Amino acid sequence: MKYLFFLILVMSNSIYAQTYSTNMSEVTIKNFSCDSFTGFAEFNVVNKSSKQITIITIDIYDSSGDPINRANSFGFLSPNSGYRATAMLGNCNYSRLNFSVN
Repeated sequence: MKYLFFLILVMSNSIYAQTYSTNMSEVTIKNFSCDSFTGFAEFNVVNKSSKQITIITIDIYDSSGDPINRANSFGFLSPNSGYRATAMLGNCNYSRLNFSVN
């Protein structure tokens, strides 16, 4: 039983550590996690650009590549900074995420 727990812990940490790119090469998403009970996602937004970010859009796709949802996170992220953001995905059963920022 403790081997199963260890395997789940290792697998969840590798997923949690994934970094996502956005439509702006200087803005990345890190430490993304989604709570399957509430549908809320949390993630770090790192803005290394000289522009302010106000909206993060998350497009959510299923295993066939079809879009199944879109979520937004609103905030004011200054140039050369970062913050912990949240978004309501509604469903954590996704195959691919695509992030864009404005």
